[in-house]
Amino acid sequence: MKNLIKFNAERLKKDKFFYVLILSVTLLSILSGFQDTVQGNISSGYEGFIKSYSDIFMSFFIAVYCGYFIGSDFSSKIIQRQISSGISRKDIVISKLIVLMIASFIIVNLYPIIVGIMGSLKYGFLPIKDYNNILEIVRILIISNLCFMSLTSIYSLLGFATQSIGETIGISLAIPVVISMLQGIIPIEFIKKSITFFPLSQIKNVIINKNFIDGTLRPTTISLIVFFIMITITILIFRKSDIN
Repeated sequence: MKNLIKFNAERLKKDKFFYVLILSVTLLSILSGFQDTVQGNISSGYEGFIKSYSDIFMSFFIAVYCGYFIGSDFSSKIIQRQISSGISRKDIVISKLIVLMIASFIIVNLYPIIVGIMGSLKYGFLPIKDYNNILEIVRILIISNLCFMSLTSIYSLLGFATQSIGETIGISLAIPVVISMLQGIIPIEFIKKSITFFPLSQIKNVIINKNFIDGTLRPTTISLIVFFIMITITILIFRKSDIN
């Protein structure tokens, strides 16, 4: 397992496509931060930082990289050779997910940091010297990353299930868009509540709700449950799937 993690981490470190995504995130965050600063959509770097975590574009970047990272290993026969050499499918799934989570954390935290810096340059980090907000930043940082961790596990499941770069990216990109649309048009309350279990919905709760139950406990619990369910399903599906 340790060697597999090292192998995948080395791939990530040398992956030019990952750096293209990082550059894209950087440019998008500069543009977004500049727009919010000029238009007055934020009043401080702190506000820009916490609001940026709920931006749906971050899920798109994660979806693209998960699809590419897993799908390219199938198309280049890397996974097939690993299985032939006796490496367990469970270890392959877990090692890839660990490295994909690292990539996701880099992507989703870079965006708020840059937007926060740009807001701070014009308005200061905090409009009022209330450093209790530092604790709020830590809360949002930790729980938002847990939500994105569970989102990464969903995209990884799709990658191993389809074994295709295009299919994984296509389905993954469609998921947050479809869920956002369904929340607005479906009148059935039960379905609306079910949709809130999706990690992106929980990220919004983290930012909007400051009470412990809705803003901390529920998102944390849901994210961890989704994460472990997705890992289990991925391993079960991959164990029984035929490798092309």
